[in-house]
Amino acid sequence: MSTQKTITLPTSLAHETEAYALPISQICTEALRAAVAEAEDNAGRIVVRTKSGLEGFYGKWIVDPYDDESRTTQAQDPITQEFVWDSRIHWGVAVTRRGKVVVYQREDEVLKWYHTLPDALLPADIREKAANGTAAPNTARSAQRPSTPGAARRPNPNTEGQTEGRAL
Repeated sequence: MSTQKTITLPTSLAHETEAYALPISQICTEALRAAVAEAEDNAGRIVVRTKSGLEGFYGKWIVDPYDDESRTTQAQDPITQEFVWDSRIHWGVAVTRRGKVVVYQREDEVLKWYHTLPDALLPADIREKAANGTAAPNTARSAQRPSTPGAARRPNPNTEGQTEGRAL
């Protein structure tokens, strides 16, 4: 089974591909397969400790919760001046290999799943770091690795706007 998609080429490239009779569909398919394989290779197993035990998924940190730079510096709401974020919490933001966004609050041991980054509840500075793709030196880093294979559970969130844990 195949799905048809439309791609747009610059005019000059379209003329060149026609002149050389290049198989555009085959080239695009091979390039996309390579891109997907690379994305999967870059998505390591991440396991974190939560209040309900160890939970894991395949993805990569875009804000590493084990980095000192992952604490918010904007703990107060700029309008009300109320403290809305705990500046002692290390935040982690990851993207799963299926494109979901995972937010981890290290000290509170809370893991939440979202469809997109704008859906995620985050301090503004952490959201900006995530949007900029700020550093994640080790994609497969974990808080505690399971001692036995299969010991990590998948998250089962029940908060509105979050995805099911099985969507890995």
